[in-house]
Amino acid sequence: MEQIFVGNKDISRYITACLSALQKDKEKRIKISARGQYIKKAVDIEEIVKRYMKNPAVMVELGSQKINDRYVSTIDITLIESE
Repeated sequence: MEQIFVGNKDISRYITACLSALQKDKEKRIKISARGQYIKKAVDIEEIVKRYMKNPAVMVELGSQKINDRYVSTIDITLIESE
């Protein structure tokens, strides 16, 4: 399973990375991860990538991480293309 970390790059780069990872992976499974202010971008990427998949299954994990005495929200979105 390929993992895509979302940051401050343009959204189209992450969509391209997700679609190419789906083509390479035999299991047709990817994980999109983001923290803090990039959570919204990760959800947008997931919604766009889902349109290109046949019968997608989505699993979402929410959490938080302690970074420099502060807690930061995290999200892990797993997309699985079932046939």
